[in-house]
Amino acid sequence: MKKAALTILSFFCIFAMSGCGNSQTDSNINSDSTVQNTTAEPTESEKTTAENSDIIPTSESVTTPEPEEEKDSTEDETLVVYFSATGTTKGVAERIASVTNADLYEIIPAEPYSSDDLDWHDSKSRTSIEMNDTDARPAIASDTISLDSYSTVYIGYPIWWGEAPRIMSTFVESYTSL
Repeated sequence: MKKAALTILSFFCIFAMSGCGNSQTDSNINSDSTVQNTTAEPTESEKTTAENSDIIPTSESVTTPEPEEEKDSTEDETLVVYFSATGTTKGVAERIASVTNADLYEIIPAEPYSSDDLDWHDSKSRTSIEMNDTDARPAIASDTISLDSYSTVYIGYPIWWGEAPRIMSTFVESYTSL
């Protein structure tokens, strides 16, 4: 269980950092690109130069990893857990689940966030109050899920005030205390 908790926390941090990166649309990504397995052989003059000096010729090579042997499906189950107040994180989570052939689990707040709740300009909005209270733990309405069958868990969420929303603390703490 500790391994699952550490995995969750690791991906929790990865998603937090990736939320601040550049984004690209699918039209900017060439999905037809392939990596070719090439190895450049040194020329005769490079071999001679290498023999006569301590300089070792270098060649750039790109190799593709060997395909892994097929594993038992229970060994490599993947789960994408996400919280999305506006739908942006949901789209990313669905894409990751599609690419990794993972199961999806949405963290649904017991009290859904309205646009007024999400108004970060208003110091009295629900999210402002929650984010200013480090002990706030908004309730989760989604059914609990067993993480025992998953070897990899990705966690996605929006960044609020430079941090994960407090509902993510509710989720992580509910699984790390088991």
